[in-house]
Amino acid sequence: MFLKNDERGFIFTLDGTLAVLISILGLAAVTAVGSSTTIYEQQGYRGLGEYADQALQVLEVNGAMDEIENLISSTSTYADSAELLAENQLREILPTGIRFRMKIGGESNILLDNVYPTYDNHDAWRERYENAEDIVRAVRISIIEDDFDMEDNFEPVILYLWRGEGL
Repeated sequence: MFLKNDERGFIFTLDGTLAVLISILGLAAVTAVGSSTTIYEQQGYRGLGEYADQALQVLEVNGAMDEIENLISSTSTYADSAELLAENQLREILPTGIRFRMKIGGESNILLDNVYPTYDNHDAWRERYENAEDIVRAVRISIIEDDFDMEDNFEPVILYLWRGEGL
């Protein structure tokens, strides 16, 4: 079939339109692949939450939480030992690159609050914690015996995790 001179422009326009449409589809596919970092960040946040839950569970299973609670309930002089034990256990449990803060007790009755990745530089770690972008939290309720009242107190054990650089 032969085309007249005025019909040839239609074929070239249709060919150009199809080429632009294919280019747009290709660009959309590349953009969709490039945005997979958003999915990774969401999975990273969820994975961090799982680390927090499992770290508290490991502390309970290996008996470290009982030792920490006993040190806290004995006297206030053993709080440093409880802090050191918690820091050492969490450093062993958690992978490198994950930072932590652990707190035992409620807002009005804080029993332990200086558990960070290193035994010193708590002010610097607190600043890192306050400036962290994604922080996850895991909570367990623990029974801490009070030597003075001879009663059991139910206190929250809160573990905060974030990704970041060390000191």
